[in-house]
Amino acid sequence: MYSKIFFGKELTDLHYYDIENFFVEKKEESDKMEFKSYHEKGENSHVQHENNIIRSICGMLNSDGGIIIWGAPDKKKIDNLIEYVGELSPLTKPTDKDSLIRRISDNIKTTPRSYRMVELQKPNTQNYVIIFEIEKSEYAPHQYDNTYFMRIDGQTKPAPHHY
Repeated sequence: MYSKIFFGKELTDLHYYDIENFFVEKKEESDKMEFKSYHEKGENSHVQHENNIIRSICGMLNSDGGIIIWGAPDKKKIDNLIEYVGELSPLTKPTDKDSLIRRISDNIKTTPRSYRMVELQKPNTQNYVIIFEIEKSEYAPHQYDNTYFMRIDGQTKPAPHHY
């Protein structure tokens, strides 16, 4: 659904170069679009990245859904706006998809049913980008790490009690 809106293709029809081309022009995050760059920064860095992805999925499930691009360009602050443009910051090894899905399912309560993911590899390289497509959950609200999250103005934030 969102893949067709943002990229003009179904999620399963996307290629790595579609994501490269998407960031040729400046992009901003929104309530339905989140960008996560990837850089190894120590021993537990990959796990921390996954935790941030799971938190974002939880927020989108509790809101209107959307797309998360993991491996997006680094953010740039220009005139007080945060923009994403240019070269991707890809993962440098494939992700164990079953393990990641298990972590998502085990860490979001109630177990989510309305998300999909694809891993896109740049041909002839060890560069990967992962795209998550999340639909608004009919089983919301969901929690991650005993906290409800939601999307507000392009950010994932803890949801207020009344939400």
